[in-house]
Amino acid sequence: MNEAVPRRDDLSSGRWELLQAAIRAGNTEEVASLLDAGFDICYQTGFGETVLSQAVVYGQAAIVTMLLARGADIEESLRKGGTPLLLAAGRGHVDVVRLLLAKGADPDRRDDFGNSPLLDAARNLSTEALNTRNPERWRYDQNRRPTGYAAVVECLILAGADVTWRPRKNSYPPYHFIRQAGIALLTGLLEGRAPPERVPSFWRALFGIH
Repeated sequence: MNEAVPRRDDLSSGRWELLQAAIRAGNTEEVASLLDAGFDICYQTGFGETVLSQAVVYGQAAIVTMLLARGADIEESLRKGGTPLLLAAGRGHVDVVRLLLAKGADPDRRDDFGNSPLLDAARNLSTEALNTRNPERWRYDQNRRPTGYAAVVECLILAGADVTWRPRKNSYPPYHFIRQAGIALLTGLLEGRAPPERVPSFWRALFGIH
């Protein structure tokens, strides 16, 4: 595992800002050039930002691939115990999630608050379902071809992520939010992984999901 060893000139020379700009633009060659020029791939700011975490935040799968090939730590500990996979899942970057899982990222590693990648993605999926203007059309489209959070949830479940995890005794597990979203493709994946639903939830009854 790589250890972050900040170098004083990385920030003072403005190279961190240059690197961030290259990552936002998806400029893999420029990022590689800055690393070749001596920027520490293990550098971490006081806010817990790293080269890898920035690539993940902006959904730059090609840059993530390059960084991992150069030795970036796929399980690096970010601010408040976060991980690259948690960042990707919480932002709905399915290409990055698939990449990290394929490279061996732990689908159940949690942050300091007990949040898992699946829990974050499932919460956001449920919120998306509640806020969509045409729920029936949205569910139809997601059943045909999951995108965004729905695709992330599907990937994580198929990777063996725990659908029953609760950060606290009185909190909801991922399967609760997945059922709220009402996408048949995803609720079908819960069979054998989550307890059967005993009583239709308020949201299922509200939206007429059976």
